[in-house]
Order: sequence, then structure tokens, then C-alpha cells
Amino acid sequence: ASIVLGPPRRSEKLDDLPFPLRSPAASLVFDVRGAPLIASRGCYGECAFCCIHAYNRTASGPRYRMRSVDNLVTEMKQEHAERGVRLFVFHDDNFFVPSLAANLERCRALQVAMRRLGLDDIALVLKCRPNDVDAELFGLLREMGLIRAYVGVETQSSEGIASLNRRTGPNDNARALSILAELGIYHSFNMLLFHPEATLQGVVSEVDFLAAHAEVPFSFGRTEVYAGTPLWQTLTSQRRLRGTYLAWSGAPDGGPAVANLNASFRLEYEVFERFHPELVQPGERERLAQLSLEIGLDSVAALREAIGYVRTADPSDADPIGDFALELGRRISAADVRYLSVLRGWRRSLHDRLASAPRPELGSIHHLLAERRTDHNDD
Repeated sequence: ASIVLGPPRRSEKLDDLPFPLRSPAASLVFDVRGAPLIASRGCYGECAFCCIHAYNRTASGPRYRMRSVDNLVTEMKQEHAERGVRLFVFHDDNFFVPSLAANLERCRALQVAMRRLGLDDIALVLKCRPNDVDAELFGLLREMGLIRAYVGVETQSSEGIASLNRRTGPNDNARALSILAELGIYHSFNMLLFHPEATLQGVVSEVDFLAAHAEVPFSFGRTEVYAGTPLWQTLTSQRRLRGTYLAWSGAPDGGPAVANLNASFRLEYEVFERFHPELVQPGERERLAQLSLEIGLDSVAALREAIGYVRTADPSDADPIGDFALELGRRISAADVRYLSVLRGWRRSLHDRLASAPRPELGSIHHLLAERRTDHNDD
């Protein structure tokens, strides 16, 4: 038996594709029904680690395709009318094109179309590259209902920007986060702290960036290696790739689980505040921001402690290295337990407030909230 390669698949026009089949019941964030959708496929970027660009090279046609505004809002209206969806989570690989003028034109057209169809009491979530963040553009998106932007920071070090082919400038990351903060748009980001060309000094610069923006929920980890990507090809040619197609590896692993819960809960809070502002307690947003800052600084402190140890450790002496890692891991786990307890308690508080609020028009919402509490207890 052998692998047989067929002809390249054909890239269909997105407007010609049927809307996806969905379950009768939409997902819930508290009592707000939500749905994922896409406005485009592909990405204009050429990041060395990204499977999107590699995948699109296997097809004929353009590597980046967009739906028309009319086609997109028709699906949104259908979801709103048939399943009561008010939270639209865009899962585009990148919601934007590399032209501010084009992005503004498309978003303005989308805003007009949404208003025409009565899609005003809604919320939007999207992903973006830091170089696409612009004050005018995101101010417009905030008017349209944007409550969260996930920013693909990826790397801050010079070697990371070069080796991962990010095609961003050294100031793009900080500028993007600053604009979103000034606009009051909740945002989070990730950092590929470990990649094949990472150096200790580079990791220090990445951690310094995390410290400077510790109030923003962030996650960090290694750069995953996907088959067919430029990174995979480079590591293969250099004989540096380990593992199999199930899990290639060219860099150490890492990443705090509590950071992911923090980011996801902050999105839930944005949904709660947008649709139930009367149930929000005074100063609650500020207290949540302070909690995110504490979580971020705790992660930074642990990373800096590890960096300090690495500077003086003897890499050939495994026993003290193992002892240090075990002790640091225990302290991190203990802190995680505390933060997870606080986050889950806060989530329960929001559920309880909503469940006890007099809202007869929601019918069976109390039953739905009870189910959601049960689900979250399994996290």
C-alpha cells in the first residue's frame, strides 16, 4: 500500500456553499445564545508555523476567500430568528485584509446590513493580527457590538519575529494592546514563548512584554509544528524534528491552564455585562482587571524564577534541576488552585444573580442556568 496524491481540490466560492447544519439548540453563555461562524477562509499572513497557509497551498484558487456582506448577514439573521442567537463568535483565521481602507469599507457595509435586518441587540467576537488593530476600525466594531478581540501576538523577540516569519514590526504588539485598552474593548493574547530558534535573552524579552501587559489575560506555550508548514520543512531538513505526525515537536512545552480559564471567564463577564448591565455590581470590572493582573504577574514571577535558575544551573546535573522544577511546579499548582477557586466562585455568583433576577419572559431560563452550573462544575 502507498499514499496516492490526487489532483488539488478546488476552492469553492464561499457564497455558493450552504450554511452549516447546526443543532436545534444553540450554545449558551449564561442565558445568551451563541454561535460560531466565519466571514472568510484563509489568511494573508505567511507565518512559518501556521497550518492555514500550508493547507491552502494544497488547493487551486485563491488562498484567501471572503463571503459577501449580504451572504454573511443572511446567515446571522437566520441564526437570530431561528435559534435566538445574539452572540456571534467569528472563527476566521484572520477577520481582516492588509488594507485599512478595505477593512473600514467592509465593516461599514456590514454595520449597515446588520441594522437593516434588525441585528442590533447582539455581541461580536473576533481574532486579529496586531498590525490590523486601528483606533477608527475598532471603534466602529465596538459600535457594532464587538466585546472581545483575540490578538495573535505570538512573539516579541527579534529572533521570534524573524524565524516565525511574523512580518510585524517591534512596536505592533504594544500599539495594538494600547489601542484596544483605550477603546475599552476586552482583549487577550498569546505568546509562543518557546520556538526552535528561541534564546535565553529572547525569552527574557518575551517575559518582559508579558510583565508590561500583565493586566491583559494571556497564555503562553511552545510553537506547535504542523506537517507541511515552512517550520516543519526547516526542522526536517535540519534533522531537528522529533515525534510523529500525531505530535511533532521542535521546542519545549509549557503553558498555564489557569490563564485559559481566566481569558474565557473574562469573555463570559463581557457577555453578562452587555446583556444584563442591571445585574453588574459597582467596581466589578475593576476587580476583575485586578485579578487578571495578579494572575499575569504570578506567571511572570514563576517564569523569571525559572530563567534565573537556568542562568546558573549545570545542565549536566539532572538531580538539582529536577528538584527545582518539582518545587516550582508545586508552588505554581498551589497558586493555580487558589485562582481557579476564585474564578469559579465569581462565575457561580453571576449565575446566581441571573437566576434570582425576576425575568418571567425567559421562560425556562432557570432550568438552563442550572444545567450550565452543572457543566461548569466539571471544568
